[in-house]
Amino acid sequence: SFSILLFTMLIVFPSTFVGSAIFAYNEHKIFVGFLTIGVLSNAILNYLLIPHFGINGAAIATIVAQLLANGLAFIKMKKINDFKIFYHLPKLLISTSIMGLFVWGLNFFGVNLIVNIILGTILYFACLYLLKESLLQKDQIYDILHR
Repeated sequence: SFSILLFTMLIVFPSTFVGSAIFAYNEHKIFVGFLTIGVLSNAILNYLLIPHFGINGAAIATIVAQLLANGLAFIKMKKINDFKIFYHLPKLLISTSIMGLFVWGLNFFGVNLIVNIILGTILYFACLYLLKESLLQKDQIYDILHR
């Protein structure tokens, strides 16, 4: 059941930003409605799944309820402000993978943790720069800071 519940991190982490954005646009009433739908669906799914699957049924019910509630919040936020998530993702994943391998290698050879963090950070941003990630352009940073 714990292995199943680990998937909640993939749901909860991004939904924190979406929820905060909905609150920032003063749409908190609709967000509470989505949470209510999530709670009710979790209760109903627990009632249906626990007798057949036990604790794993409860874990599955939790995942489905979170997907439902956070999916509705995501759809609402897309209507409020049409943001894009996958546009920058490939370059970020490439940079993260390269940095992760590099940091793992430094750790394997016993490099000091602080040095490892500093070198990993430099490599990550260097990769983004070499991949010409638009988030690092001066006008993009200015726009983000002055919204």
